[in-house]
Amino acid sequence: MFNNSVSTAQTDEEYRTPYARRGHNKSWTAWTAARDLELAQRAIQRFSTVLLMKYVYVCLINIHYFLNNDMTISETLRLYPPAPRVDRTCTKDYTLPGTGITIPRGQKVIIPIYSIHHDPRNYSEPDKFDPERFSPENKKQRSPILYLPFGAGPRNCIE
Repeated sequence: MFNNSVSTAQTDEEYRTPYARRGHNKSWTAWTAARDLELAQRAIQRFSTVLLMKYVYVCLINIHYFLNNDMTISETLRLYPPAPRVDRTCTKDYTLPGTGITIPRGQKVIIPIYSIHHDPRNYSEPDKFDPERFSPENKKQRSPILYLPFGAGPRNCIE
């Protein structure tokens, strides 16, 4: 039930938290890794080395690290964002710089997250699973607004 007195931030948090807990991130990460032969071979080699040592706990820690690695999860959420788009309402007239196009107050604006994440102008080979896109060095070279798996926040605007 939606309560009009509850803020957007609360409803967004209530949506994201259970969604993440249900395994969306890990399920998509495991599925994506299994589809990528090179990545799967690297993972198998890494886990096989650990298994040969017969340290089951260490192997489980390595698997946990692989599936929970920030770069891996970020790339998975880029490929398969839980929210493929977000809708906003323009709160004041806004003219897009250099275009002469004005978005009037009250106009609904759609932010196409899936399309942004799969645009080759933003990510080379956008359909390829490449966790290195989210290495600290690569993240510095990209605008943070180009990665929006859950949107940019309830109070984010284009100005």
